[in-house]
Amino acid sequence: MPHIEINFIAIAIAVVANFFIGFLWYGPVFGKAWNRAVGRPENHAAQGKDLAMGLVANIVGAFLIAFVMANNIGAWTPASWGIKDVTYGPVNQALQAAFFTWLGFIVPPLVNATVWEARRWSLAAINGGYYLVNLLVAAMLITHLR
Repeated sequence: MPHIEINFIAIAIAVVANFFIGFLWYGPVFGKAWNRAVGRPENHAAQGKDLAMGLVANIVGAFLIAFVMANNIGAWTPASWGIKDVTYGPVNQALQAAFFTWLGFIVPPLVNATVWEARRWSLAAINGGYYLVNLLVAAMLITHLR
């Protein structure tokens, strides 16, 4: 069994980073395009109860993403298994963990939702990009704040 240590400070920082990325991604960067893709007016902004529920859901989701990423990285870190000689560093490990997690667990549901629910491909691209960036940032924080 691997010995996995979870750094909850790194996870908390990843959750905060998720908020900043989400604000930029769904605001000034892709906000208008995202609103169009979901069928809303370009200047639509959540308010009141909808905003509060969205923020709570985002906190829970961001925590789960960072926590699971920390566990995955810990499980696949050679040192967790007592292996001292490795040929790749923490940056390579973070990039691989984030990319393959995204490719295997984010892309398939986005593609399925796009096809089966007749969603726009632009929505899948915007959301998929958001999750890839978040996973990359979370993985980098987790591997570098040990």
